Amino acid sequence: MKRIGLILIAILLVAFPMFSQNVSIPDTIFLFALIQEGVDTNEDSLISFSEAEVVAKLDVSGKGNPDLGRITDLSGIEAFVNMDTLICSRNELSALDLSENIALTILDCGFNQLTSLNITNCTALISLDLNTNQLSDLDVSNNPALSTLNCMENELDTLDISKNTSLSILDCRKNQLDSLIVSKNTALETLSCQENNITGLDISNNLALISLNISNNDLSNLDVSNNSALQNLVCGINQLTNLDISSNSDLVILYCQLNQIVSLDLTKNLNLVNLDLGGNQLTTLDVSNNDKIGTEDLRFESQMPGLYIQDMPSLHRVCVFEDFFSIPVDTSGSPNVYFATDCGANILIIPDTVFNYKLINEGVDSNGDSLISYSEAELIRNLNVSGSIEREGRISDMTGIEAFINLDTLNCSNNELTSLDLSQNTALTSLNCRYNSLSSLDLSNNTALTSLNCRNNELSSLDISKDTALIDLNCLDNQLTSLDLSKNIALTYLSCEANQLTSLDLSNNTALTTLDCIWNEISSLDLSNNTALTKLDCGANQLTSLDLSNNTALTVLACEENQLDSLNVSNNTALMSLICGYNQLTTLNLCQNQSIEILNVREMPTLGSVFVWASFPSGVIVYSTGSPNVEFKDCSTIGIEKYEDSGLSIYPNPSNDLLTIESMQSGSHSINITSMNGQLKYSTIKEGSSFQINISSLQKGVYFLTVRSDGFVSTRKIIKI
Repeated sequence: MKRIGLILIAILLVAFPMFSQNVSIPDTIFLFALIQEGVDTNEDSLISFSEAEVVAKLDVSGKGNPDLGRITDLSGIEAFVNMDTLICSRNELSALDLSENIALTILDCGFNQLTSLNITNCTALISLDLNTNQLSDLDVSNNPALSTLNCMENELDTLDISKNTSLSILDCRKNQLDSLIVSKNTALETLSCQENNITGLDISNNLALISLNISNNDLSNLDVSNNSALQNLVCGINQLTNLDISSNSDLVILYCQLNQIVSLDLTKNLNLVNLDLGGNQLTTLDVSNNDKIGTEDLRFESQMPGLYIQDMPSLHRVCVFEDFFSIPVDTSGSPNVYFATDCGANILIIPDTVFNYKLINEGVDSNGDSLISYSEAELIRNLNVSGSIEREGRISDMTGIEAFINLDTLNCSNNELTSLDLSQNTALTSLNCRYNSLSSLDLSNNTALTSLNCRNNELSSLDISKDTALIDLNCLDNQLTSLDLSKNIALTYLSCEANQLTSLDLSNNTALTTLDCIWNEISSLDLSNNTALTKLDCGANQLTSLDLSNNTALTVLACEENQLDSLNVSNNTALMSLICGYNQLTTLNLCQNQSIEILNVREMPTLGSVFVWASFPSGVIVYSTGSPNVEFKDCSTIGIEKYEDSGLSIYPNPSNDLLTIESMQSGSHSINITSMNGQLKYSTIKEGSSFQINISSLQKGVYFLTVRSDGFVSTRKIIKI
């Protein structure tokens, strides 16, 4: 202790080199560490160039003093020109320049705060450990002999190792890499690049690869078909939907948990001892030939060897070997799992006998054993199990449909289904499940779906956000209160009538040509972006206005039973059918709509003049029952009459007998009173500008009073008490 104290005193007193043969070492902790390591052979508490030059290996890792801290500056290291090994980990270095240390073969500077590292002249470097620093850039292009590189837990967003063809071990986990090219690194045996942002990895040239960990990235595909030497594969927490490991017969450990894998073939992987598949979307699993699962293998660090199939509600049958039940197994969160040792027949479990009968009737049972195997199910592209069967009845449970993984078209209409999960049927493009009792429909994985008919069910919600290819949607007669179509931009046909919708956002559905949203509770409808629309039925809602100025392709318009008091169809010159009865229109201008073949203006006592072209009604079918005040007028008379003149006074209102009518017009006035359903209850003609009528004979209720004279018409609501 006395000697160490004297050394520290001497170090603190030396502020600059006393002799030119001594190395300048500003960091006193570094100097102290060198002395502790015996570099100061003459014990003068200084380091001479000659003393530095004889050092081959230097370990100053974590060297420090409880009172003085750790090394922050390695200035002076350049004098150690013959050093081949440097260990300076667990200090507080922020920069390290080793450009003079050309003999260096091993460098460990992990657990520092490095933001800068210069090793460009260290061409003999074989092993480099930079674990846990703050490097955002790393240049190893001049280190061709590099065999081991550990740069985990830095801030690298790129890593170029194309010149490091001798590299056999690479650990670059916990960085910010979005890509990694290892095609030139054919000697690579161990690759750990987990916890980055990598979206694709080509390892087809890495035939020597034994261990690969690429978990917690953004991979949607991983090809290991060329990596027959692979023994350890960890690819969990990605976006993989399939994984082919048929070429990897040496696999000992496979972790692919928390992906989206729907099936996995393990028949060629007979050396597996540890298998973690949890959190995927498997429906079945066969490990009946993998009888080494659960045995100990010390080649790789891993969790307790066993089978981990947790958090997979979709998983049902697991085929296992005879001694399976003695090994560790985790099935938590997988309530439907059951184990079977006799899986030779590979038979699909179908609890619903009607469903099973229909499958057999449809020819799915190709071998005639009255059972459905997985292999038989996988051959089916089109399946029709609709309707009831005499004696057998209707399907109430379609468990087993998940095995039909190549199904393209499914018709299961007219049954008694209450729920339908098609998340495993990812190839499905057309689904008809109408006329059931569905309250749940899972289409979360059916991204190829183009046609969906789920009308006449009991759905209160419908999530089709993942079904971006959808073109036709019919969800008529359900219990929907909302419908999100923002992701369904390919939609051309929509039928959502007879639901409980109060609003409908179609701003993203610019390809829409047909919209049927009748019998809802919609109070406003913005169709300004839907310029391709040719057919619109929005009747029986609560619309008070309807802007169709952008919908110039419209040929059919049905907007009856709303609360419209005006309707402008002047831009809709292609209109062939107009159904707008049961509204509160007072006038209707059809001068620009000479293609109309059907006109329905029923049950509108408020409607007076309908302006039409000269040849009307030639070839036009007109329905005007309940609209006694309708008068078709030539378009040339527009502007002559004055409508809803505010100068007309009617009082008292309500009244039980006499009504006084005062008009700004003099002369003859035609007066009609109609009931709410359009029946004419009173009619008379009065002269002058002020007169009375007696309504005592009318029943109590609400009526429409229409006053008409030359160039004037007005309809008002009156109440008889």
